[in-house]
Amino acid sequence: MDFGRLETALTRALAWLLDKEEHGFGSSLLDALLRHLLDGRAIHLTEVEKAASEYLIQCGPSSLDAGRIDVLAEGRWVESGKEARWRLVIEAKIDAWEGEDQLSKYDDWIESNTQTEEVVRVFLTPDGRQPERLKKSCVPFSYSDPSQPDACEPRRCHFPTGSSDQPRWLGAV
Repeated sequence: MDFGRLETALTRALAWLLDKEEHGFGSSLLDALLRHLLDGRAIHLTEVEKAASEYLIQCGPSSLDAGRIDVLAEGRWVESGKEARWRLVIEAKIDAWEGEDQLSKYDDWIESNTQTEEVVRVFLTPDGRQPERLKKSCVPFSYSDPSQPDACEPRRCHFPTGSSDQPRWLGAV
């Protein structure tokens, strides 16, 4: 099928995996990903309220100001005995760079449309690179090995189950 280079297909699959409803993993995949992204903080996922791909947002008054967040997930977690709301925003790139002001527009939307205590921004690329235009902090993340940026060659961004190339955050599941 050769969908490995199709950004939309990959982000739809990722959103499906992060949603607790359909695949039988519950919230364990999202829980493992969040703990990895948050560098081992002792969070425990209690609720996933939303996990969506291609989430349409309005970034300004004009229809030209619309945008599309690749993956958006929201919910609640418990950390140190305290429940908090979180939002995970993933911008994925495969064969493209971010558009001019793209991430700034997304940040403006996030800031004006959030009731969460913590927003986790992720920039997902084959090589785990940082975005060129960065307004807020984000976690650079590789399709192949999120703990080692630059470890993924584009042709290696797929892996069979149980492969040594499997992302390390899946090992926590």
